Parts: sequence; structure tokens; C-alpha cells
Amino acid sequence: MKRLALILLCACGGSKTVDNTKAAQLFDRVPIQTDNGLSGIAVDDHGVIWTESERDHSVFAITLDGTRVASTTRYAVVGAPDAVDLEAIAWLGPGKLAFGTEGQADDRAQVVTASIDEPTHTIKVDRAIDLPRDQLGLEIKPNDGVEGLCGAGGVVYAAIESTATDEHGRWAPVVRIELATGAVQVTHVALTSDKGKLSSLDCTIDRDGSADAILIERHFAITRFTRAHLPSPLPARIDPKVVLDLAPVLRGALNLEGIGVLRDGRVVAVVDNQYGGIQGPNELLVFRPGTVPSAP
Repeated sequence: MKRLALILLCACGGSKTVDNTKAAQLFDRVPIQTDNGLSGIAVDDHGVIWTESERDHSVFAITLDGTRVASTTRYAVVGAPDAVDLEAIAWLGPGKLAFGTEGQADDRAQVVTASIDEPTHTIKVDRAIDLPRDQLGLEIKPNDGVEGLCGAGGVVYAAIESTATDEHGRWAPVVRIELATGAVQVTHVALTSDKGKLSSLDCTIDRDGSADAILIERHFAITRFTRAHLPSPLPARIDPKVVLDLAPVLRGALNLEGIGVLRDGRVVAVVDNQYGGIQGPNELLVFRPGTVPSAP
């Protein structure tokens, strides 16, 4: 399967290049010094970007000065479940993070919470929550678990990579979890393309538990930013709106697996450079103000 994936990469995306003229109108490419295979973004209360390496179980706290990296700090994740990838990250509040996981060779999908230990630069996992398979409305495929995560305080939203199709079209689950009680709600988020999957989720959560979300829908050359309002309680289905289609710009050359919003409103995305081998540098895409609409 890995060999097949590499062949497909070479055929479908590995030889493609970014349209630099169009890209320059939208975002700056910011090289970062991290482990490979980054797969999520969370922005904390001070505007620091947190991003995790899915296989190395490491996290990097990155401070930007405009589009320049001012500082980078590495943290080791301790106590993560065996044989899982850390696919998504959320900032819950001072000293607290959550991760979305998927099994490297099975159909596990969990949200794990963790505490940051600054003196030792470690992040210690303290709890694992299995997603409620009987409520998702589909079967999670192996290596296809929680790809997007956002949260605040005691609430997290988790986006699942697996997809299904019903009479309304293609969709993927987004799960709302109350960490204190374990209460769960599920909605079906409509997909806007014929092959795209949810690869990232960021949101702002209101006091009533509702959220305004930005998502990435992606599959090789497909890369779309969508926005949706997630009411509380969640409805059965939500139809997001495409606010930016990056297919003509990225042309399948960059694999975006994390998205966040900086305190000044700029959108930032992280590139996952590890698919069938290393496919380029670790970098952030920092979008220019106004290039990613806040509403459709």
C-alpha cells in the first residue's frame, strides 16, 4: 500500500508546482524549523502557533513577527497511545492541549487531552476519549480518524476524515464533545467536492457552545477553505460555504493539514511535507489580510 501511495503521489501530485504568481497575491510561505509531517494548528491566547508532528509525537510553539519566525520551541509528547498518529491539535486554555488521533494501521479514532510542562518542555497526555462509533453514521476507515480539532475550556469539536454519501450527497462527521460529562453530539457536514475529505478544523466557541468554524476540504489537487456555523445543539446536517478555492494556486503541490486564525485575523495553514517520503520543506502559509473571507 505504501508503494502504491508513492506511485500515486508521483502520478497525481509529486511533479506539480505552485503557481507562484497567484500565490504571491494570497499568502507568504514561511519556512519553519520543525520535525517533519506536521498535521495541525492551534493558536493560543497570546497568538502563539502550536503545531504537531504526527509520527514524531512532538509539538512546536512558534511565535511570528509579521511573517518572520521570532521563536520556535520544541516539546515532546509523553504518554500518547501506542501506534497512533497525532493528526490534529486544539488549545483548550493555559497549559492545556487536546489532540485528535488515528491508528497507524487500524480504525481507532480518539481525542486525547494533555498538560504542558514548561520546565521540562514536555506535554503529558492525561486522558483518552474514544469517539462514539455508534453515533457517527459511518464506519471509520483504518488510518482515517480525527483530522481536525478545535476547542476551548471544556468543549471540543472533532472532524473525521472518513466520508459517506446519502440522498443529500457526500458528508463527513463533526463531533462535539463535552469533556466534563462526555456528552456527545454529531452533525453531518456536507462536502463540496466529489473526492475531498476534511483535513483540518479551527473554530471560535461561544458561551452557549455554538461555534464559527473554518475547515479545509482536501484530496490531492482539491484544496478548499470552507466556513460553517455550528449551532448548539447541533442539527443533523450542516452545509458549509466555500470561501477560498486553492486548486488553481497550489495545483496539488502542497498538502495542507492544519488551519488556524491569528489574533490579528490572518489565516495560517501548515504544510504536511511527509507523504511517501519527504516532499519539501516544513512551512507555514500566512494569508494576507482579507484574502480568506470571514463569511461567504
